[in-house]
Amino acid sequence: HAAGHSAEECSVVLRGQVRMELDGEVHLLDAGDSITIHSEIPHRFTNPGTLDAEILMVMSPPTF
Repeated sequence: HAAGHSAEECSVVLRGQVRMELDGEVHLLDAGDSITIHSEIPHRFTNPGTLDAEILMVMSPPTF
């Protein structure tokens, strides 16, 4: 399920396709696409396909 945390987050899809749910909206991101969000908004990433996907996430401040 989608969750939020206290940070600002930028994610870049390095390969494959990623499904990003942001507060009930769905965004399909392909390799080369990026998204920046306020992480307090409930969100989650999933892989909608059968191929591996790889994303780079940067969070400030870092939360794990």
